Amino acid sequence: MKGILIGILLLCSANALFAQDTIYINQGKWVTPSEAKEYAIITPKDKILSVSFYTPDHRLKKTGDYSIFNKKKEIRHGIHTYFYPNGKDSVICPYIDNKPHGQKLAYYKNGNIYYRQIFNSGTLDTFTQYYENGKIKRTEVYGFNGVEPLVTEGHLYDTDGTEIDFIPFMEIPQINVPGGNKVMMIFLAKNIQYPKDLEKKREMGSVVINCEISPEGKVTCTYKKKAHPLFNEEAMRVVKMLIDEYGALPGKREGIPSRMSLNIPINFRLN
Repeated sequence: MKGILIGILLLCSANALFAQDTIYINQGKWVTPSEAKEYAIITPKDKILSVSFYTPDHRLKKTGDYSIFNKKKEIRHGIHTYFYPNGKDSVICPYIDNKPHGQKLAYYKNGNIYYRQIFNSGTLDTFTQYYENGKIKRTEVYGFNGVEPLVTEGHLYDTDGTEIDFIPFMEIPQINVPGGNKVMMIFLAKNIQYPKDLEKKREMGSVVINCEISPEGKVTCTYKKKAHPLFNEEAMRVVKMLIDEYGALPGKREGIPSRMSLNIPINFRLN
């Protein structure tokens, strides 16, 4: 009887160890199978959740480790690998507590390295880009101004190795406010109207507005993070007011205007 009991316990432990959950996803939200644009298989591994993402036709898109992975919260913690449709690696990036940390690699479809980034707890330190034949195209060294990483030293090379005039690999989009982010925050703080009903109830919250900026500078605003509907409405109003006042500058990739997004957080706080 004792031997049978031990066998049952071992079987149960093995089932728990290798238990897998399948979830269905549409634009980051967990949905029913009929609504899904992709699905993921979650496999517990020690204190980490290993998650593999697939297209509806069962092609592997991405694998990654998480310390938390549920409907409300995801924290990346470990190696994340993205794949081309042909199954080859596209991007490999290590994370610690949701921040890239260490060496991130992106690849051409032929398997050669496209670029190499070195991160330190989410902060970009260096960037090296390569031509498809393996020769170095661009090197960048970054500093941090308290808001975003900035190139402090950069070099650009022709295909024969000759150094040419430098252009940053990436220039992030921005709201065209003279004086930059500091002046933008002053504008937002000055023009935000705290919803009176929520102020009476001493309710607080945070809203994040995502601003997608086209190569021509056209801005489309959506909610990245919502709170109370009255907070959402006011956050959207004041961000659109900001854009109407100042307009936006598109981001650039290798000097070419490109469609990119930026997030504007709006915090509703009471003393």
